Amino acid sequence: MGDRHVWASRTRFIPAHLMPLFDAYAWPRVPVPSAPTAAGLAAAAQAKIEIGAKLRKMWD
Repeated sequence: MGDRHVWASRTRFIPAHLMPLFDAYAWPRVPVPSAPTAAGLAAAAQAKIEIGAKLRKMWD
């Protein structure tokens, strides 16, 4: 069948405290941080999407 492989999500049998022992990648193959940073969490908290406003703009 060739040289195929599958990118899979983490199994539930690998606990979070063991994740630093693994390399985590997303597609396209970019390293993914193992834990969110305080700056990243703060930026995510401020990034709000006003879905209602976006929908209203579509019909204005």
